[in-house]
Amino acid sequence: MKTKSVASSALTVVACVLCVTLVMRPTIVSGASMMPTLHDKDVLITSPLAKDYFVAGDNRGNSLDSRIFGLISKSQIHAKVLAQIRLTWAP
Repeated sequence: MKTKSVASSALTVVACVLCVTLVMRPTIVSGASMMPTLHDKDVLITSPLAKDYFVAGDNRGNSLDSRIFGLISKSQIHAKVLAQIRLTWAP
């Protein structure tokens, strides 16, 4: 009975690790080029498997995007954003 429990637990851990590394990857936003949609230090859940991501910044006045450097190849896209988490703490 214990070996089934240990095997099940090990399989669950392996599945979770694979999910986090292959399907859902946490990423932290660095910089303000996507303001107001994404803020500096926002946490994003991205998927390296789901690559679309036309590249354009939301902050047109302060955004380094395809308007500046032109088109990019699909191999340069690392991931697609699945969810956004904004962590704020009140003083």
